Amino acid sequence: MNYAQKELHEAVAYLNAARAEQASLKEIQRAFILDEPVEVTFRSTRGTVTALCPGKPSAKLLEKLLERVETRVEELEKQEVYWCSEVAMLDKEEKLRVHLMQIDRDTGPSTAG
Repeated sequence: MNYAQKELHEAVAYLNAARAEQASLKEIQRAFILDEPVEVTFRSTRGTVTALCPGKPSAKLLEKLLERVETRVEELEKQEVYWCSEVAMLDKEEKLRVHLMQIDRDTGPSTAG
C-alpha cells in the first residue's frame, strides 16, 4: 500500500466516524423536536456527570455541534476526493510504466546502424 492509499484509507475512516457522529447528533436533535428527554454527559479527567438537559439552551448547543461536525464532514469529503485522485493518478502511472516496459521487452534493444 503506497502513501496515497494509506492517506485515503485514513481519510475514509475519519469521514465514517464524522458521519456517524453527525447521524447521532441528528437523532438527538429529533428528540428535542419531539420533546423527548435528552441526557447530557460532561467528562473530564477529574469526573463525569450525566443529567437531563433543558431543551432550549441544549438545542442551541446541539446546533453548534452539528455545524462543527458538518464542516468536518465537508473537509473530510474534500480530502477523500483528493486522495482518490492521487491513488487513481498513481495507478495510471503504474499501468503506463508496465505498458512501456512491455513494449520495450517486445521490441528488444534497438540497433541503430
